[in-house]
Amino acid sequence: MFEAGRREYTRFDAVDTDEGFIIRSNFAYTGGDSGRDADSYGLHRHDRAWMLWKEALDDGNLTPLFIYRQVVRDLTSRDCNPLPLPFDGYYDSGWETWPYGHVPQTNSINRSSTQSVFVGQGVAEDERPDDAVIWAMVGSPLGCIFTPLWVSAGSVPKQYDADDGSRLCDRADEIRDWTQEERFGVNSWRLTNPDGTGIYDFILPLETYLYNKAQRFINSRRFNHDLLLSFQNELAQQAADSLDAWRPFYHVTEQFEAILDDNNVILIWESEDDRFGDRSPRGYYVYRSSQPFREGDRGERLTYIEGTRFVDDNPFPSGSFYRVEAVF
Repeated sequence: MFEAGRREYTRFDAVDTDEGFIIRSNFAYTGGDSGRDADSYGLHRHDRAWMLWKEALDDGNLTPLFIYRQVVRDLTSRDCNPLPLPFDGYYDSGWETWPYGHVPQTNSINRSSTQSVFVGQGVAEDERPDDAVIWAMVGSPLGCIFTPLWVSAGSVPKQYDADDGSRLCDRADEIRDWTQEERFGVNSWRLTNPDGTGIYDFILPLETYLYNKAQRFINSRRFNHDLLLSFQNELAQQAADSLDAWRPFYHVTEQFEAILDDNNVILIWESEDDRFGDRSPRGYYVYRSSQPFREGDRGERLTYIEGTRFVDDNPFPSGSFYRVEAVF
């Protein structure tokens, strides 16, 4: 790895380090200290990545799956460690308190601007160079899945790059926008939650399945360079089709004025179209609470219905708050 300046450069070799690896962020060790803000120039991200990498190396767990799962998607910043997700609390930045469950992304490894990831898995000295694997991801890691690519396959799957754009990247950015309700921040309850309805609850098991499928192929007797093109395209299509098929588990509908009839509360709402397509919800969950709902709150689940009308014939005497979640 080289750090280059206007008149000189410095070469770094992992062999010369005690740990056997090199980590860099968007700053250089050489070139002098210009008094720049440490967070803005990636010092925290560097230190966090170094720690994760070292722990994985010591544990014998440094794999492409670990890199994507634990390093690439890491949301820890210098003053906010939301792990394990979802973040159960209110992040206080010192000048503002963020909404419940939201965490910043400005100084974490996984930033709001993170758009693609390249992990190259090389080969040993006595192995074929064209056995090296590119574990690639296009689009935000908050909403995408990585799959293997090989140089000797001769082309990139159309899901990564086509004349009309990148299907995987476009879809990942749609999902990222859904998770990011605040500027430069993410709603961690939309990543994962106890109900298992977050995007991570869907894509991480799928990603593990595709990774293990690739490992079985690579280590099997049927591994053949003539099959690399069809195999990498198959996995890319599985990833893209799955992401396209995923929908948020619920949408929240506010009922501002309930109808009272005798001692009953009648809720009536309109059916909302799916923001990621034109499908209508297949049904609704109705929840009730004695307190106003926050993003991560569920309250008491009263029922599941397929219509857009619900009657609570036994409401709380002191008043109730209701939450309706659309299920696709």
